[in-house]
Amino acid sequence: MRKIKLSLALGFAVVTGLTSCLKEDTILSKDESNNVIEIYNNVPGTIVSDVSSLYPLYSEAFDVVPSAPYIFRVSYSGADVAPQDITVTLDQDPAALDYYNEEFDKHFEVLPASKYTIPGWTVTIKKGQRIAEIPVEFKTDQFDLSKSYAIPLKIVSASYGTISKNYGTVIFEIIAKNKYDGAYKGNGYTFMGTSNTTAPFLWSIDCSWGLNLITTGANSVYMDAKPVYRGGSIIYFGGIFPNIVFDPATDKVTAVNASGPGNGYNYGFPAVQTPTYNSRYDAATKTIYISYNIINTTWYATDTLVYCGPR
Repeated sequence: MRKIKLSLALGFAVVTGLTSCLKEDTILSKDESNNVIEIYNNVPGTIVSDVSSLYPLYSEAFDVVPSAPYIFRVSYSGADVAPQDITVTLDQDPAALDYYNEEFDKHFEVLPASKYTIPGWTVTIKKGQRIAEIPVEFKTDQFDLSKSYAIPLKIVSASYGTISKNYGTVIFEIIAKNKYDGAYKGNGYTFMGTSNTTAPFLWSIDCSWGLNLITTGANSVYMDAKPVYRGGSIIYFGGIFPNIVFDPATDKVTAVNASGPGNGYNYGFPAVQTPTYNSRYDAATKTIYISYNIINTTWYATDTLVYCGPR
């Protein structure tokens, strides 16, 4: 099953065990005798859908640029290479995206055709080969970064062979990242005014244990924490999934609120606000300094977040 993550905003920590279920490999093992025609992604780590999902979801993130290249791939998967030229036609399947949205309470929209270029949806797997490619260029500088875009891709026909039931329809989430987006490490603490005590929390020991800041708009990101290892145990931090808003001209934090997507574990807290502390993004070091408090409470949180790399 997919791990449930409780993101950090305050220092509430819960020790828990971890279990996971792995989705089957996209390419069948060489000892399989029956080949299938399928949509193939050669970076399995980008699959983000639950193993129970009817349609696999891959997440692909790109910088905000006029043209971001990508390749859709179709595979003749199994023990054998293509015995002849195989013409495969794909198309978009909005009904599959509607189903996924309903199944997992998501809000993906089909990426408008005006925001990418593609030579066509028909491709040929050559005799003796396994893979055929369709190049695409995403115009991510034209994306509305407040929206969640996806391309629900379906194999509608193949001139030879059997279309895969598992990977005949695949959804690709297409993300445009602002400059604050990425994987971070850092640490911080919370201050509880009523008891005059502090509660330290540790986002990451190094860049292998950290958090993601995920684009929610042209100048905003929300925190999505990974589990933290401490004292021989796995720690999850519960909180409010704060959404951080920056002034693009100064890189100062103008607002922190609880409107990030999160996973519903908001503990009933209202929006948060940034106090007079100089919360900001340092472009030279790619470091975010942030301090905020929960409205109508005595809770404060302070973080120093250091950029590790793209998420």
